[in-house]
Amino acid sequence: ARHPSCEVSLRFSQQHLCLLLPAGLLCYMLLLPGRSPNKILFAKDSGRLFQLDPLPLYSEKGMVERIEVVPYRLTRNLATFFTTFGVEGVFVPAQVAVAAALLARNSNLNAVLCSFFKEDLISWMVRKSRGAGQGSLHISGDTIKGLVVRNTHKVTERLKQFAPSPVGEDEVPLQSIHHQAQEICDAATSPKTLCRMDPTWHPWF
Repeated sequence: ARHPSCEVSLRFSQQHLCLLLPAGLLCYMLLLPGRSPNKILFAKDSGRLFQLDPLPLYSEKGMVERIEVVPYRLTRNLATFFTTFGVEGVFVPAQVAVAAALLARNSNLNAVLCSFFKEDLISWMVRKSRGAGQGSLHISGDTIKGLVVRNTHKVTERLKQFAPSPVGEDEVPLQSIHHQAQEICDAATSPKTLCRMDPTWHPWF
């Protein structure tokens, strides 16, 4: 549906963009797969997005596994809708700012990630044992703790790719503070990576 004015259209795209950028950051952090249209609810009246089933996939060793070549969903159609000013002027810098806030000293990110991985890994192990036809499952506390710590560390390392690198007062940065985030964004919109995805990642979705 068409919007009644350019101002309303701009507010709509801004609302859509502000909700998509944290979702993209989360997808890259947790390597969330399957961000196809059937798992994304879209409100036409407000531009709000709701992600369904945002759960990571684990390897046989219990580590979060990447199965898609794109870092997050930002198809060419979405990039065109947001325009270059929206992607490079709002989307990427905002992701850098969010990453810097999550990695701040007073952030409770590690506690949240540990709590999330503990519950999700236990659930994954239970589903795995049931699928294999096993009976009662004994889960070692040390095993869970080790997997939680390693997965949390991996997520934090991926998040650091968005955060700006520290620069001394007398130093001149050789690159933009969000050059790494821009490279990840370029990978998300590159035809070379999008062409390797399922048909639900075609530009018109």
